[in-house]
Amino acid sequence: MEPNKKGLMIGVGLALVAAVGLGIYKMKPAPPPSAPPHPEPTPVSAAIPNAPPSIVLPPLADSDTWVRDRARALSAHPGLASWLGIEDLLRRFVAAAAIVADGKSPRESLKFMKPESRFLVKKKGGKVILDPACYSRYDLAAGVLASLNTELAAGLVRDLKPLLNQAYSELGREDREFEPVLVRAVDHLLRTPVPEGDLELQKKVVSYALADERLENLSAAQKHLLRMGPANASKVKTKLRAFALALGVPENRLPK
Repeated sequence: MEPNKKGLMIGVGLALVAAVGLGIYKMKPAPPPSAPPHPEPTPVSAAIPNAPPSIVLPPLADSDTWVRDRARALSAHPGLASWLGIEDLLRRFVAAAAIVADGKSPRESLKFMKPESRFLVKKKGGKVILDPACYSRYDLAAGVLASLNTELAAGLVRDLKPLLNQAYSELGREDREFEPVLVRAVDHLLRTPVPEGDLELQKKVVSYALADERLENLSAAQKHLLRMGPANASKVKTKLRAFALALGVPENRLPK
């Protein structure tokens, strides 16, 4: 069943349950006048001193504004505000994480992060290398990611768990929990080697391949990180490690 139709059927089902429940309630005899009213149950958060109030999440389809309002607190970097201007924030985030966890390129879900300048190569010492000037194409993305408050980001992921799980279920995967997928995506990128120095290339028919077979055999997601350059890739990996720790992943489970 298509996601939209599935959501509609669930909504109709809930409406029918509510209607039937209301009908049964109306058919019940009124309680005797002398019967004392039942006290309202005390919310758990009110029963525990200093407990945070319960969070009321919007429907997934209408969650963009809610997410934007809270995600702005993650960083003062102006680039973040630009990223938050896209539509379907949670669905894009979930789709990108699931794709990276599979080792594939999240290009379609993250088109808004595509650098504007061109991919460049140059010759050096008789070899073709990736022009280091290309690395600056990713300065903005690396800068935004490096600026994020990882504790707040992990807290936001926990708060959004029901909606993230719902968005993930729409992808038709067998598992239903999104957070383990997110952790797998982070782990996969952390396993990307970041060599210092030039990246030697080999000319193919219409593109280039990495001359180092070990690097060429990396996944598409890992090679995206590699092309950001040593400085940017190290920034991203440092932030990903901090984010994983904030999510509760033990240090000894993370790649060195």
